[in-house]
Amino acid sequence: MIKPMGKRVLLEVLEEKEEKHNGLIVIPDTHKQPKAWGKVLALGTHVNKSNTKELPFPCNVGDVVLFPRNAGVDLADVHGTGKHRLVQLDDLICRKE
Repeated sequence: MIKPMGKRVLLEVLEEKEEKHNGLIVIPDTHKQPKAWGKVLALGTHVNKSNTKELPFPCNVGDVVLFPRNAGVDLADVHGTGKHRLVQLDDLICRKE
């Protein structure tokens, strides 16, 4: 298992589903603005630099979050299947409720 360091998050990149209408492929809006959804697998340590107290992350393991597709470091099959990416906490845009 990989444990992120600092304010980093390990994500499993979720595959986009291709929509088809009458045999035509509909290009999702994420194609225009390259963003992707990912499932949080592991969290690093979010520490306040002034007093070194650990702060809570705005997301938890298992949450699905949106992030820029070009953010972070692409990891080759860390857990055996799927695509994984190590991103900075500041790169996360939002999470699904």
